[in-house]
Amino acid sequence: MIVNEYSRKANICSHPCQVPNRRASIGTLVPPSAVARTVRSVVALDRAQERRRAVALAHHYRDEEGLSIAEIARRLGRADATVKAYL
Repeated sequence: MIVNEYSRKANICSHPCQVPNRRASIGTLVPPSAVARTVRSVVALDRAQERRRAVALAHHYRDEEGLSIAEIARRLGRADATVKAYL
């Protein structure tokens, strides 16, 4: 595809290999540090959700199924001390 002034202004084709000097054509870019912060936030959120899930399962296994701490730890793939902290 040939890129001319019209297609660049109208942003018809946004594929980076077909638009020369893409950085200049799209305006302000998100700095890499902001992207890294966002990725870390998402990872931290995933870890927090996983921990809450493990805590809920540990309580269920203890209260409803009457399992020992060692058995709960084995099922969750966690250390015994971690399961004790959950309960």
